[in-house]
Amino acid sequence: MNMFWSKSKKRIESIDPKLATRVINIFRKAAKDDYYTFSLLLDRVRPVSAERLAIVLSELVKQKTIDRVVRVNSRRGGGIGDYDSIANVPLEVYDRRSDDTFEVTPSDIQILFAPHTEDQRWEHTPAEH
Repeated sequence: MNMFWSKSKKRIESIDPKLATRVINIFRKAAKDDYYTFSLLLDRVRPVSAERLAIVLSELVKQKTIDRVVRVNSRRGGGIGDYDSIANVPLEVYDRRSDDTFEVTPSDIQILFAPHTEDQRWEHTPAEH
């Protein structure tokens, strides 16, 4: 945890420091497999504007303090594949819940934020069968 804090403190001065600290504190307390939507973070940190939160999140992702996760959701509910960028989302995915393959549309995609991990969280996604 201490390493997390010192690593992320480097460039806080270049963004809204109070907002960045509030965001970092959420992720410091999070489990490795906790994921947060932009809306949930808006509710939790109550920034002056959504744009400021977006800037802080973008900077923290660049610093590898947090991860941005592009999740493809099953149309029956629940995630079926996590990717490190939208460019890596396949055009079609297999959904084990419905035993069907479907073409991915924007409504199937969710952007999430998670504590940074050196693990390759996207290497073993069910969608890549």
